[in-house]
Amino acid sequence: MEEKLLTMMPPLILFTGQPGDIVVFHGHAFFDRLIQFGQRIHHPQLEAQWNHVGIVIDDVGTIIEARVGGVQLGNVYDQRGSEFFVISIPDDAQRAGILRFARSRLGRKYGYLEMVSLGLSIMFGFKFGFMRRGAYVCSGLAASCMMFVSIDMGDDDPLFVMPCQIAHWSCVRGEDGLPKPIPSLH
Repeated sequence: MEEKLLTMMPPLILFTGQPGDIVVFHGHAFFDRLIQFGQRIHHPQLEAQWNHVGIVIDDVGTIIEARVGGVQLGNVYDQRGSEFFVISIPDDAQRAGILRFARSRLGRKYGYLEMVSLGLSIMFGFKFGFMRRGAYVCSGLAASCMMFVSIDMGDDDPLFVMPCQIAHWSCVRGEDGLPKPIPSLH
């Protein structure tokens, strides 16, 4: 009986992030799939499997994330059934700035209006934003953190940024300085 129980447990995933890094998640729940579906419509060229984003605050997997309850602390291992990928920010000063900005947003409200804006943008192909000042969705929080430290993310407003774009803009750079894409899960 014990042997059967052990084979049913998921494999342990080792967390390797540093404070100030970004982590993207690929989940399998209904809303995870809905976000992935919408991203594929709006950004078919990007790897749209990433549906959630967090900011790493320590080396054991604690993150700051925007969830339905607001901007709060979480852990990479709380994302049940999700795979994750850590996007390493190589510059120490940028990581410190990302961390400082993310911490300053703890306790802020969740961006329900921002989520409606993203949904309308996906459905109708236009960018008309509804927002509540100081409220965030996960990708908007990460985009704001990255913009705070001058990481170039194109010309998109954080209101319209999706998790797949965070993953795309935050690709790992090789020794040659050229971007290396985040590995696909498929």
